[in-house]
Amino acid sequence: MICTYCQTKQENKKICSFCEADLTQERPKKKQTLSQEEAYQTQPELSKYHTYDLLLLLSYLREQRSTAYKTMQSVRKAPNEVKTSRNDYDELNEYGQEFYREATARKNIIEQILIDRMGYYPKRVDNKLLDALESKIERNGTS
Repeated sequence: MICTYCQTKQENKKICSFCEADLTQERPKKKQTLSQEEAYQTQPELSKYHTYDLLLLLSYLREQRSTAYKTMQSVRKAPNEVKTSRNDYDELNEYGQEFYREATARKNIIEQILIDRMGYYPKRVDNKLLDALESKIERNGTS
């Protein structure tokens, strides 16, 4: 067996004798397909994802959060007649706020994982950033 970190041949199947890396732990690999539901996993599960996949999920969560915020603002600015005529106005408003808080917390989880890996998280996740990262991944022959 060869250590995936230091590339030295290993006799021990669990711990690298040179760099002491855990050889049983699988390194993150870029997924071929990624569903939006995957953004709602726990931190331990998300930390197993490849950085590229985390950036895609972060982009999705930021978009969801932005949409929720705009919707909350529209609801807040609704005329008083609408607010009083709708029996479920308070319930809808509370649901929107809860959705926004959850999207914010999910976004924060991914940003913190990125900080652990890269030392920062990108302010914008756009095609330029993703294309540059993808080309670096391909150049290094990793996925």
